[in-house]
Amino acid sequence: MPKLRYSLFLGLFLLLTPTGNAQSPRSAQDFFNRGWEQFSKGDYERAVASFTRVIEINRSHKARFRGGQNWTSNTSPDNSTSDSDRIIFVSPLTAAAYLNRGLARFHTGDLDGSLSDCDQAVAINPRLVQTYLNRGTIRWIKRDLDGAIADFNEVIQKNPHEAQAYGSRGNIRAEKGDLVGALSDLDQAISLNPHQADFYADRGLARLWSGDTNSALVDFERAIQINPQLAWAYYSRSRGWYNKSDFDTAIADLNRAIELDPQFARAYGNRGLTHLRLGRAAAAEKDFAECLRLDPSLKPDLDRSIQAVNAVRPQP
Repeated sequence: MPKLRYSLFLGLFLLLTPTGNAQSPRSAQDFFNRGWEQFSKGDYERAVASFTRVIEINRSHKARFRGGQNWTSNTSPDNSTSDSDRIIFVSPLTAAAYLNRGLARFHTGDLDGSLSDCDQAVAINPRLVQTYLNRGTIRWIKRDLDGAIADFNEVIQKNPHEAQAYGSRGNIRAEKGDLVGALSDLDQAISLNPHQADFYADRGLARLWSGDTNSALVDFERAIQINPQLAWAYYSRSRGWYNKSDFDTAIADLNRAIELDPQFARAYGNRGLTHLRLGRAAAAEKDFAECLRLDPSLKPDLDRSIQAVNAVRPQP
């Protein structure tokens, strides 16, 4: 079963604001706002530093108040305390800081740090559904498929209307070979959000793997109608055309995928395989070289695919 891409799911990592009734030191809120601004500008390293300061400030204040008792947003304030020694509610802001620092760390490539921050956010606020979505995606990328499914199950239990959780779980089920479960999840994701192009492209792949090429092509077409810039949908649709031996149309879709995403290594590889199927050896070799330049890890898969194509293509 081919590995699915993860890029569609990075949008899960949304910045989270603290709850409106949460109180926190002014300096912590200032650092939080600064981290938000830095993140929005793509300055992820500084965003990590700013969210770290939020956590440090709130940890320091929590240790000072009431002998270090763990006051949370569910704790009633003691109105008798002075302004300089009052109980503050640190959990909502701290959980959001961990969540957002995890996102910033993700963008710096620190998957382990990102996962650790998600764990901390869940420990502080287990009702924060967004954290389970984020952690599930990180676990998926790290190949902890069962852990990822557990997180998406948690999201669905807490919010049965969260379309992305069904879509993500459906993709992992497809990757694990459970195409019936995958199609069920992706059907549900589409019913909850019929305007999400990714869901149709993902269901198209599951249908393709289940042998239903015609229905798969319908889904890819719908994905492209919704989002004509979705390179993955053209790439996936090309596989449907290839299955139907419509090789020229497959190449046209791969051309479009590469035009939209010039770093799409697998698109070069598949275009090379299609050229090879048509006997265009020079064009195939050029695409294979570009594919491996962009992603050398694809060589074993590419070598197997070349052998398979050579076994079936007409010989000169």
